[in-house]
Amino acid sequence: MTDTTCLLVRETYFDTASGLLGARGWSLCHGLEVGGEETLTLRRALEVDLQGVVTEQEWRVPLGGHGVYAHLEGDDVLARTLREHCEPWALRPQVALDVDEVSRGIRRRWWGGPSHRLRIRRCIAHSGKHTDAFVEYTVESVGPREPVLDDLAEELSTRLGTVPDARHVVEVVAGFAKRPSRSAEAAALAAPPAVAVLCVHEGRVGLVGEGTALLPFVVPGEGEPVAEEAVRRRSGEVPEGGLEFVGFADPGSNDAALELWLCHVSGAEALPHVDVWMPIMELLGRVGGTGLDDPTLVAALDLLLGSQAGIRLVSASARHAITCTDLPGSVTGGASVERLDSVLSVLDFHQRVLEMALDTEVPLLERARFLSIFSSNLDEFFVVQVGGLKTDVASSAGYGEKDARRRLLLQSISIRVRALVARQYACFEHEFVPGLASHGVRIVRWPDLSATERAPLERSFFDRIFPILTPRSLEISPGHPFPAIAPLEVALGVTLRAPGTEDAAYSLVTLPAELPRFLPVEGGASMIAVEEVVAGMACHLFPNCTVAETHAFRITRAGNVALDEEGVHSLLDAVEDSVVSRPFRPVIRMEVEEGMPGDLRLRLLQGMGSDPGTEGVWLDDADVYRIRGPLDLRGLVELTGLPVPGGVYPSFDPGPVFDGVRPVFSVLDERDVLVHHPFDDFRTSVGHFLREAAEDPDVLSVKLTLYRTGRDSPVIEALLAAAAAGKSVTVFVELKARFDEATNIEWTHRLRDAGVHVVYGLVGLKIHAKTALVVRREGSGVRRYVHIGTGNFNASAARFYTDIAILSSDPELGADVHDFFNQLTGTVGAPAMDYRRLWVSPSSLAPNLVERIGRLSRHAGEGGTARIRAKMNGLTDPELIAALYAASASGVEIDLIVRGLCTLRPGVRGMSERIRVRSILGRFLEHARIFHFQEGDEEEFLVGSADWRSRNLRRRVEVVAPVDAPDARLRLRRILDAELADPRAWVLRSDGVYERMAEGGVTAQSRFMEWVSGGAT
Repeated sequence: MTDTTCLLVRETYFDTASGLLGARGWSLCHGLEVGGEETLTLRRALEVDLQGVVTEQEWRVPLGGHGVYAHLEGDDVLARTLREHCEPWALRPQVALDVDEVSRGIRRRWWGGPSHRLRIRRCIAHSGKHTDAFVEYTVESVGPREPVLDDLAEELSTRLGTVPDARHVVEVVAGFAKRPSRSAEAAALAAPPAVAVLCVHEGRVGLVGEGTALLPFVVPGEGEPVAEEAVRRRSGEVPEGGLEFVGFADPGSNDAALELWLCHVSGAEALPHVDVWMPIMELLGRVGGTGLDDPTLVAALDLLLGSQAGIRLVSASARHAITCTDLPGSVTGGASVERLDSVLSVLDFHQRVLEMALDTEVPLLERARFLSIFSSNLDEFFVVQVGGLKTDVASSAGYGEKDARRRLLLQSISIRVRALVARQYACFEHEFVPGLASHGVRIVRWPDLSATERAPLERSFFDRIFPILTPRSLEISPGHPFPAIAPLEVALGVTLRAPGTEDAAYSLVTLPAELPRFLPVEGGASMIAVEEVVAGMACHLFPNCTVAETHAFRITRAGNVALDEEGVHSLLDAVEDSVVSRPFRPVIRMEVEEGMPGDLRLRLLQGMGSDPGTEGVWLDDADVYRIRGPLDLRGLVELTGLPVPGGVYPSFDPGPVFDGVRPVFSVLDERDVLVHHPFDDFRTSVGHFLREAAEDPDVLSVKLTLYRTGRDSPVIEALLAAAAAGKSVTVFVELKARFDEATNIEWTHRLRDAGVHVVYGLVGLKIHAKTALVVRREGSGVRRYVHIGTGNFNASAARFYTDIAILSSDPELGADVHDFFNQLTGTVGAPAMDYRRLWVSPSSLAPNLVERIGRLSRHAGEGGTARIRAKMNGLTDPELIAALYAASASGVEIDLIVRGLCTLRPGVRGMSERIRVRSILGRFLEHARIFHFQEGDEEEFLVGSADWRSRNLRRRVEVVAPVDAPDARLRLRRILDAELADPRAWVLRSDGVYERMAEGGVTAQSRFMEWVSGGAT
């Protein structure tokens, strides 16, 4: 057997209600392949012999973006032939098949080409409420029919137990449908087939309200007449644009077969009874949220995105401005959900990052940086959130209500991500690339280069790239299992042809992560993606074959690794093992170049499905993302150094904190010091504090928690210097800091080898606190100096993250932090004592927050004034949200600045109408946590490492400390004032949508830079 091809296709068979085509031996099939290619096939059985051999006549045409019915009104042979037997309007979908097909050529002799083809089709059939699976084997003569065809059929029967069956597949499925497949009670409860119609006008979709949900037009029944009737019920007539059939959708746990149709209308006035017209990109970006989470709507949009009609709509709308349509009050006001979905809220944050890239006021190269950050964020979202959801579904029965919700959520995520990625690549293609070109910098492809331009790249390929590439075959055999593919690395799928044959073979080449993402083209300012160079030189990797095609792809694997922390001998060894195992976790996403052919795409998809790490976690076409442009835009960060005038933000020099003349400890003896990174320099503040502790002969000990510190760390160097100077140095390294495990393991070994006392784990908890303690000999006693902050001890991150830290010699804070470290090193459990000033999770932080909020609620309820202002990265804890709702109802005014995910619904009458939530993004990543409680004239400020998320309050060790110094309090108050007045912040609406403000004025981050530079306040 040779010449193997693969195909993944959805086939929809049409007939009249009376089965007229089938009765006359005809069949009409609409095929939708993985890549979106659509065909229409008309077949007629001319002869059927006793052995089940069928002689057929066939017409097949590409649809080319036209709907089935529009094409059947045309003038080609297929359309004319069909109209001789029935009217196109009388046809309706009868059966849908999800087909996974492998086709192989068969040779009768060792010479010559194939005489027959064997098609193995694994089918899942849908007809009404019936679903069945079967395998169909078909042997076809390539040339004139030969007697051997009967022999091959007999061989199949002998070896595989197949039964010759000349019936058409529609008849076969009809036979399945007649079998009793469920109890009479279950059948009675099954939903009837339904038709859904999405009305479209100038890139907007019309929806109608049904209770608290927005839906397309949905009516029971099947076929175009029913779809027309659905439209007439709302408008009185079918608009001039007509109807376009899209396909069958599976509405989640509903047993009903759902037909999806598009109704193209010339104007919104043609459908006066539509409740809301929403831009298609906004609808796709909000699906799953308030009012837009009905399974029927989600299923319809999911199917639409996989069709040519959906591709056209998204392509035409991807560059449209982001909008925030108001939904009907009956939808938003009637929604009873008290909290927003946390996973979709994370995705909302990633959209806000993307909006920074779309903002034309942001310098061009900084927009590229935001495109890169968005790609990195999306990778992590799949690794953590999607990987977790898929693993949860795979590990359960799969049929409960919780699993149905998870599957609906995964479907909503897929829709949202495709819309976001479409916007991202539209920005890259239509704004970033032309923007670079306007400055003389081109991003080019290999075919665009002259021989002179290619020559230096060819030398670079042989010198730097070729030696580290390893081609691996995708032809599975006993000696060649499907290759293990590293996650998040760009790879090339290669189609090969051996000399003297047209048979295709497949291979892949992974591009190691150490390669640069882009290479400069000599003789100009052009840049080229490294995979373009490898593809252009691929013939040197396969010297005995012809390279027919190369196409880039990339996979993502689930990243969470469950640790049996109580059952391991060494947590360090267990975390090291988990890091090693991460590249073999289940594959959950595959990104492919838009032009990748279906055979190669399916070969990869099937191979990933058989990957040993994918046990139980499904991978199918819904997990394939076709990318219109270079994969992995994380690499755009490499282009931010290009010579583009005005391409980056103006340079900014952070202000010094300690001058290096007066000892740090002398300053802290007099006053607390509040630092605000990156506006205050890390190296002259926290870095100087630790460096001086290492060098001061009176310092006796240094204790510190490390969560993420980076690879080039002055903090580590200071700790090593302190140990070398004979001081007692204790470091708590959190090995389980996600994706920083390898770095932290490396530092653990280095610190331990230098004589540092290293503790690296509490069972079941992560140490997320940002604390340091320096014990110094002073006179006849000792004095403690502490650092309590919101950010990691990471000098590099401190240049880009906004964080707060308090440096203090307060005796009570010092005693508390000392006790905190003693508990970390002296016991195996979480810190659980009553501290003098500190709030520490998981013991006292959440109770103290709830108590403070409750106290303000009582004060407001008694007629007093009360206010809460808090800044954090995330808010999800149900107990805390309930306390905030109660405070709002009692009269407390609450302003929250939440950078990332937030499941609290603000502004809901009777529940949260006094709560306002903002999100700020800008040049720097907001990371600080500040809590401000005001009861009458009494105020309390706290800073620390904890967000108001359940994981921070209940599954992590966090430290929050009060700020007492008047000048420090004043600075915190001014920070909150500036951020709550930021004219470009995003405001969270009660329906869960973030709407960006468009007011003029200076942003908070710009104001902070002005303060440091001595500008206006």
